[in-house]
Amino acid sequence: MTAKNKANKNFTNKIDKRKVFVFALALLISAFLWFINNMKTDTNVSVSIKYKLVNLTSNYINRDSCSEKLNFNLLGSGADLLKQKYFLPQRSLLNFDINKANLKFHTDSSVMYFVVKEYINSHYKNLFNDNVKINSITPDTIFLYNVSNLTSKKLPIKLDIKYKIPDEYLLNKIEFLEENFVIVYGSQKILDNMTFVKTKTRDLGTIDNSEPISLELERISDIKYSVTNIKIKFQIEKFTEKSIKLKVVKRNFPEMSNSEIIPETVTVYFKTPLSLFDKIDENNFDVFVDYEKRKTENRIFIEAVSKNKVIEITSIFPLHVKYILEINKND
Repeated sequence: MTAKNKANKNFTNKIDKRKVFVFALALLISAFLWFINNMKTDTNVSVSIKYKLVNLTSNYINRDSCSEKLNFNLLGSGADLLKQKYFLPQRSLLNFDINKANLKFHTDSSVMYFVVKEYINSHYKNLFNDNVKINSITPDTIFLYNVSNLTSKKLPIKLDIKYKIPDEYLLNKIEFLEENFVIVYGSQKILDNMTFVKTKTRDLGTIDNSEPISLELERISDIKYSVTNIKIKFQIEKFTEKSIKLKVVKRNFPEMSNSEIIPETVTVYFKTPLSLFDKIDENNFDVFVDYEKRKTENRIFIEAVSKNKVIEITSIFPLHVKYILEINKND
């Protein structure tokens, strides 16, 4: 390459780098101007804050107790909303004192209510930045039901969940951390047709620990619950494999006969939690052959059942026994 060509190439590279720099600078300036413009323009943003009812008497329940969360739609300039979200202290909970609320009766005398925005304007005047306006609140009204005027019924809770237990674990049981039932309030006609209350359908994914999990009960129109969320815990444990030799029990063989099975014992292979490894014996299993289930003239398949639901039988050997049957002629 000649000195002239080399100089031309270096010059071209400098021009290309300068173009990239100018383009990047223009892009940065445009983004900055767009940001400044948006900081001045009014826009909307949503904010959620939990609430709690204080001094609520035991004969009243909150209709929306499943969520107990308020969704605020706020209006303000981008700068004010940014300041509100990142630079001002945020409330994580609003306490609504029933004794201070402007309670009103619904057309149905068993229902009371108060307007959320009215309560906030009276008791939480500095909830948001002065330049931020509350556009709307959902729910905008809190309804309270007098359960003493409703029929009640105690119903079990049915879990509607999907989950997967890793291969190296065994599930001992799913434990309810509180009661496994709920008191349901509603009309007699509706309650007569209810036999249980389901949790909302939920896929919990892979369960590899025993941390508590909160589940929400499925809402039913015109029905109220004593609780709206429950907590469960998966009792899981790492397992090991083990085997045990057991005697095979004979069932339903003819009474007026002498019978013999070969072999008389079977080896059962199973998975067990580590905590039970040294405690497992023949009392944890039911191993038998049923004469009435014989498939061939002189063979019966062995059946093995675990009496402990956390012990999982994986295989047995042998799979069947031979039997010899001698009828007692004297009988």
